[in-house]
Amino acid sequence: MILWMIASALAEPEVAPEAPPVPDLVESFGGGVTMNWTKMSLRVTASAEGRGVNSSQKTVEQQARLSAEPALAAAMMKVQVDAQNTCGDLLEEPSYQGPLQARLARWSVVETRYFSSGRIEIDGELPVREVLIPWTIEHAQASPPVGQKPETTGVVVDARGLGVSPAFSPKLLTEKGEVLYDGALWVDTANSRLPVIYVPAPTHADVARAGEHPSLFKAAQTRGVDLVLSEADVRRFREDFGGTRLLGEGTVVLVVDAENL
Repeated sequence: MILWMIASALAEPEVAPEAPPVPDLVESFGGGVTMNWTKMSLRVTASAEGRGVNSSQKTVEQQARLSAEPALAAAMMKVQVDAQNTCGDLLEEPSYQGPLQARLARWSVVETRYFSSGRIEIDGELPVREVLIPWTIEHAQASPPVGQKPETTGVVVDARGLGVSPAFSPKLLTEKGEVLYDGALWVDTANSRLPVIYVPAPTHADVARAGEHPSLFKAAQTRGVDLVLSEADVRRFREDFGGTRLLGEGTVVLVVDAENL
């Protein structure tokens, strides 16, 4: 009995298994392409088959790439930028045609798989932010002077249950339609940050984008891709972020339902 008690005391305590990580918010765009609204990137899986002994591995890989590029470009046209425009809409504007079209080629192969049959499969990824940098810079705002550092570190808006349609740069509004956050970044962050990111749960690791002490809000309704805060939350929002740099630094995280995509 005594030996059992000693052994029990020395035994390591049972460690509860870690919960699996919360997945990113991913939407199927069809044609083998998915849109990751957490990372703001498009991803496609494309493949090609070797034909005979004269088909080199390099040639087959190139065929797979030739299949991936138009699929990513077509999917990029569907990406909702703001309440008024998709990327396809922007490409119809002369001022954006050249800059955006050139950036459609800025995708990369992130994984390659080889099969004994000679088939080669690749995963290609296109960062949406990289394509939309000309638009982001044009809509960027001059950086405000550095003021008193706020206690909060960012914004987390819970919009679950509202059937949110994600966009690259949505707005946060009052019930009267006044703009609390217009989705614009500061000039000095427009090349490197995202206006918002979307996650399917507040426990997602990328909620850290809003910092260690974010202000939490509950969206009352949607207006297209934009979110509306309640009157009480609007007062708190203005108290927390009036005159600060935080909103234009890419610290806004939106929590939405994955099931609606």
